[in-house]
Amino acid sequence: METKPSLVDNIKGIMKSGEEFVKGAFLRISDSPNHNPIEILKRLQREAFSDLMKLRDRQDKVESVLSFYKFGKGFPFQEATTRVKAVIDVVAALPYVEDDFLQAMGSLDRTGTKTGINTRFIFETVLRQKDALVAELTTTQQRTAHQSRIFESPLSLTTLMYSANINYWLSLVSIPLGARCANFAQGHNIGGFSSNGPPSFNQYHNCAAGLTVKGINLSASLAELASGPATQQATAGSKCCLATFGQVSYHPIDGLKITLSGLWQIYRSSPRLAKLGSLAIPLGRLREQKPSEVMQNIADNNSAGTIAVMLDSEFDESTKIKGWFEVEKSTARSVRWGMSIFDTPENELGWGLRMGGMGKGQLNHLHLGGFLNFDLGRGAKLQPGVVYVMEGRSHFPALVFESSWSM
Repeated sequence: METKPSLVDNIKGIMKSGEEFVKGAFLRISDSPNHNPIEILKRLQREAFSDLMKLRDRQDKVESVLSFYKFGKGFPFQEATTRVKAVIDVVAALPYVEDDFLQAMGSLDRTGTKTGINTRFIFETVLRQKDALVAELTTTQQRTAHQSRIFESPLSLTTLMYSANINYWLSLVSIPLGARCANFAQGHNIGGFSSNGPPSFNQYHNCAAGLTVKGINLSASLAELASGPATQQATAGSKCCLATFGQVSYHPIDGLKITLSGLWQIYRSSPRLAKLGSLAIPLGRLREQKPSEVMQNIADNNSAGTIAVMLDSEFDESTKIKGWFEVEKSTARSVRWGMSIFDTPENELGWGLRMGGMGKGQLNHLHLGGFLNFDLGRGAKLQPGVVYVMEGRSHFPALVFESSWSM
């Protein structure tokens, strides 16, 4: 006789069937490749490796491009570094006159006091570890002589210079735009001469080339400067300027330096030079220069020219004695001269004295002046001074304030 299963046996059977069902479900889930931890790690590893390979390929491409430009033959800016310098010059004058203020400002202008604000940005890029490419951008705001209006020039490229140092003894300088004698003067380079020198030394030219030879105690510089017609409407017979600049520096003992500088400048009507100026130097059109007094006075004289000589002595790098003269041959011969002595040590109170004059036809000009130099540090200088001007029957004193900040 068959025994019927009891209620307890039925409950145990149901519980056993449920346990087997749950175990089977978990085993199927664990056996699935999408939820297996080992398979998940393998899949993540494959994806990460693929991404790393893509990044590696991109890095190799970037490195190949950089290595081509950095180590490629003939690349001119290999390991080039650029230094930027900003110079702000501010000059103000207050003449003590009772009648004609504009005439007094014109007399001050002839003393070398150019009132206004002049800002220069100098970019110097070192090439091949010994050469230099220099660009100067200038903006000026000055009051024109004998006029009440303000002359303003926008920020423009005024000088472009390349200096190649062949070795310690020889260096070559090429200036395709905005050349001045100051660019070839030792110790001046792009900055220029001070106002206590011949005006022709700071005159702009279209282009120039020169060289400098250095010795143990002696160094010399020689340069040729050229200028074509100042306007685009100039004809073939327009005036052209050719100038030869030379400088010799001698160091007899430590702390003493004697420098002799000279300029010979002529103006001629030359069709070849006129065509050369407009064809070979188009960059000269980028900035129109104000016509100087020299150019205006000799516009109708074919044999016009200028001779300028300056002797400069420097003691202990702070005390300087300077003397110069300039003779201009034109329709009305003029002679200018000047002398100055100043002591301007760094971070100390300095002083200076100067005198000069000009004779041109019936016009006789003489001025005497002095100033104090305050070195404020961080490239800032302040020079308050006084000048006494005697021009014809006009005699008057004036206060002059000059400040310079370089950074």
